[in-house]
Amino acid sequence: MGPVTEVLMPEGGGPHPAVVLGAEAYGVNSFIRGVQEKLADLGYAVALPDYYHGNGPVEPDNYDDFTEVKEHIGRLDFTRGARDLAATVDAMRAMPGIDPRRVAVWGYCTGGARPHRLLAGRRSGQRVSGGGPFIHLPAGTHA
Repeated sequence: MGPVTEVLMPEGGGPHPAVVLGAEAYGVNSFIRGVQEKLADLGYAVALPDYYHGNGPVEPDNYDDFTEVKEHIGRLDFTRGARDLAATVDAMRAMPGIDPRRVAVWGYCTGGARPHRLLAGRRSGQRVSGGGPFIHLPAGTHA
């Protein structure tokens, strides 16, 4: 399935629609796991790949210090991340209990760049049924 990936299945019988989530710059953290849980509660199977491959920020829930995150973003290989996302989409489509015709990609902030790259790819129509980027602002911040 590509990088280390957390998959959360909804309750009940399938086949279920699925979402592959691209985490924000902080990587897999409490926020994105909360999104994963909410989507599973709505009946979606949700995959959350770690595009940092276990080498992301030490404190992924620390929104007060952007220094470490900037360093990780600077080293992030966005092409590799898009390939990881594509591999995760393919793996989800092949999983029992998943409707392979209803797999979408959804990314936050830095994680939104990978769905864009995947959707722009030549074979994207064969892989995903939808997708898009979103921006998450921690509580107390303003755009």
